[in-house]
Amino acid sequence: MTGRGGRRALRMSEAQAGREDLIQRLQRLRADADRIVGEADRAVNEADAALAGERDKVGKKRSQAVAKWADWRAREVESRVTEVRDILVSRPRLWETEEGRQHGPVPEHSATEVVDALALAVRRLRSPLRSKRHWTRVAVAAVRRADELIVRATEDLDAQVRTAAQNARASHGNAVAAAKRAWRQSLALFQAEVAAVRADLDGISLPADADWSTWSPVSTPVDGLRIGWYIRAGHDGGQLVVPALLPFPRTTNLVVKAGRANTEHSDVALGLIGRMLASIPPGQLRLSVVDSISLGRSVRSLSGLNSTDVRLMETPLIDYHEIEGRLAELVGRIGRIERDLLGPHRLDSLVDYNQLVDARPEPYHVVVVFDYPRGFTTPDSLTRLDQVMANGPRCGVYTVLMITDDDPEHPHHLELVGGGRARPGPAAAGSPAADRWELVLEHPREPTWETSRMLGTIVDRVADRARDAGKVVVSLDRVLSLVPAATRPELGGIAGMERPVDAGDPATWWQGDASDGLVIPIGTYSLDDVMAMRLGEGTRNHVMVAGTTGSGKTTLLHTIVLAAATVYSPAELELYLVDLKQGIEFQDYAVRQLPHARQVAIHSEREFGLETMRTLLTEIDFRAELFKKYGVEKLANYRSARARAANGASDPRLARILLVVDEFHVLFDVDDAVGRDAAASLETLVRMGRAYGIHVLLSSQTPSSPVVMGGSTVRQMEVRVALRCDDQVSRRVLAENNPSASQLGLRGEAIYNPSSGQLGRDTKFQIAFIEAGTRTAMLGAMRKLAHARHHVRVPAVYDGDRPG
Repeated sequence: MTGRGGRRALRMSEAQAGREDLIQRLQRLRADADRIVGEADRAVNEADAALAGERDKVGKKRSQAVAKWADWRAREVESRVTEVRDILVSRPRLWETEEGRQHGPVPEHSATEVVDALALAVRRLRSPLRSKRHWTRVAVAAVRRADELIVRATEDLDAQVRTAAQNARASHGNAVAAAKRAWRQSLALFQAEVAAVRADLDGISLPADADWSTWSPVSTPVDGLRIGWYIRAGHDGGQLVVPALLPFPRTTNLVVKAGRANTEHSDVALGLIGRMLASIPPGQLRLSVVDSISLGRSVRSLSGLNSTDVRLMETPLIDYHEIEGRLAELVGRIGRIERDLLGPHRLDSLVDYNQLVDARPEPYHVVVVFDYPRGFTTPDSLTRLDQVMANGPRCGVYTVLMITDDDPEHPHHLELVGGGRARPGPAAAGSPAADRWELVLEHPREPTWETSRMLGTIVDRVADRARDAGKVVVSLDRVLSLVPAATRPELGGIAGMERPVDAGDPATWWQGDASDGLVIPIGTYSLDDVMAMRLGEGTRNHVMVAGTTGSGKTTLLHTIVLAAATVYSPAELELYLVDLKQGIEFQDYAVRQLPHARQVAIHSEREFGLETMRTLLTEIDFRAELFKKYGVEKLANYRSARARAANGASDPRLARILLVVDEFHVLFDVDDAVGRDAAASLETLVRMGRAYGIHVLLSSQTPSSPVVMGGSTVRQMEVRVALRCDDQVSRRVLAENNPSASQLGLRGEAIYNPSSGQLGRDTKFQIAFIEAGTRTAMLGAMRKLAHARHHVRVPAVYDGDRPG
């Protein structure tokens, strides 16, 4: 892979290889904790099992031996005792008498000898010639010897059992001690790794109970939200603690179960929002909130995210109409990101896109819904929410859904159980041991997140930095360098441009051929793609621009003028610049005599704006006569016919003309003769001018209503450029159903729509910026270049504040 695409891929690979993801490290730590606890528990359990097994083995051996002796006594001894008693039936007391008599030591007979002695006694007792008493005494002695043998054998077995038990206990103790040594060693390594990870984490994401007074917003995403601690029991009764991170922005939605009785639910959401704001560079995260029960009170501590300069959180949505409308807009945003940013570059997610983009990244968007399903009272609202949740995460739109009850359609990841603790829900992904971990949510020093200095610091500093982040970061030099040379306009080039344009090298300027139209680079979008304003293509001939104070509208006008004057020579392009707001935005072009400028008006009155339009209507009449003379209907054909004609050089080549009127609405502020004449002249100018190479750009903070300007005029302004503005202005400058410009948050962001503001045709781009010093230097160089090429005309200047 080579060229720009290769550089993009390289940047992505370098970003991915920079360091191991903290979340992966923490997941590994939890797996390690499960493993070392499991190993220690398993080792002790094995030792316990071995001890129990040895005890069982010895017990079985003793039981078997005792049973064997008992069987031997019953079979070999008792049977013969029974025979003796049967023989002594006539003298029944003789056996008891001999049993009770005290005798001397029992002969040390073996078991076999005992059986033989009993057998002999039986035989002798059967003989009438033998002494019954003597042989009865022999039989009793043999029985006593049998019982002694059994007792001694049992005692020997018990001694063996005791010895085996002592050995087993010793082995068990050694195994347990070894297991505990291994546990302590593993625990020390684990705790060292936790300390290392925590140190890395503290370096990029402070704990909630830290001192946040010196905290500064991040410049690159942290890639995880620090939300608390995972805790589980250790092997020895202690606890293992691992920081808990929620993946963000490379994540999915988050569903949290918390009934209304749980008073922590809104505060927990504030903590999550605070962490999100702290983990993303300022200005790159926008919030939408649905709070139909608390009427927006749940997020009142976030109001500092909005000001006249920056708007990072929308007004909380309460009414179901508002909810449906906002969700529909988010569905449209998701479609735009998929179509314009991910699809053309075959990217998997907005995170991948933002890692590659050179200019301002596309902001992420978080939708926080409290007390769901309250507020979602229509099938459309439910459908829209499902569309956002199903398709949003890939496109950087994430939903935090706070549900009040179990919902099979939206299984929860966490359930708040009170006391700052949570347990995993059915949607939580984890290891088989996940249920052994408890999540303890982080908590600030103060009683609640709403009152915490941490959240206040994050909100204030993110909002402050977002204002700074709103400064345009793409230079005109950069934009011009991205325009491909020797490339047809339909492929992104500019007609006549055979070499790359360098804003610092006048030798590369004025290559453009405006015969078929104007192509003016004004910024970048997507991955270093050039946003060019194209006039003269079909019915796209005129432009309407709108943006509130501080949105970058003046920057855009300077970019348009200077970019056009860099690409096209004064022979190709003439400019008429009119400022109707009592400002001096175009003063530089008068003072430094921009070669392309025919008229420059500053501090202008309405009458001068009208006079300028009348001048151009006269120019239309003049060009109409020339076109009629050569039998042509458009500028490109006129130039060709003139070049072929024998006496064509006597007629002017004709440049394209661009009229720029800033704060054009001033023309129509008063319903008087000037306003009515201005409306009529403007309508004629935009309707007829396109055929004669004359284009109009109208710019304003508050565009006039079509009722005042005339609907026909507005319809002729097919190219719309909208910067940050309120919803009403967005719908006026784009289309009645297109509020997209109201969702722009930062200075220098704009929407380019070449289809009369039609919804779905927006392209968001970054306006190129020109430093005042650079502009001054370029105007000086242009004046010198003009003299060198014999363009000696100077602009007619009207200054409404100058006497005379």
